[in-house]
Amino acid sequence: MRPEIRCEVCDQAIAQYKCPKCRTPYCRIACYKTHTSNAELCESLASKVINPQGHSSSDQHKSNGEDVGGEIDNGADSECIIKLEQLQALKHSSWLQTALVDTEIRQQLTQIHKSANPKKALEIALESPHIADFMYRILDELTASENAQQ
Repeated sequence: MRPEIRCEVCDQAIAQYKCPKCRTPYCRIACYKTHTSNAELCESLASKVINPQGHSSSDQHKSNGEDVGGEIDNGADSECIIKLEQLQALKHSSWLQTALVDTEIRQQLTQIHKSANPKKALEIALESPHIADFMYRILDELTASENAQQ
């Protein structure tokens, strides 16, 4: 079982979310607003989380003209970043919509997303053949989407 992460803003509750810029865990919207009101702190934390090329993922997305909304793994390699067109293809995938009805898949995805170490949580989840099949099918969909764009 994964360790519970406390909100770094109020230190009172379990953090359920992470700041999209600096990945600081927070528990509710009030804590997020408090956190983002101190822009200097958020920016300094965000600058510490960079990818191997020396640019944060959010900077790379902005330079590509993409919106950075939502949660982005700022430690991701640039070739591992999903493009907006690929996300749109997944959004409209009838296979994916059907697969996400599966409770086990949704629970595993939630656990990976909330994990303090998502890469490790993904490795553990991939030990399940059911989850591995789901993830590899997603990769196939992403590859097909990328090939269709070229």
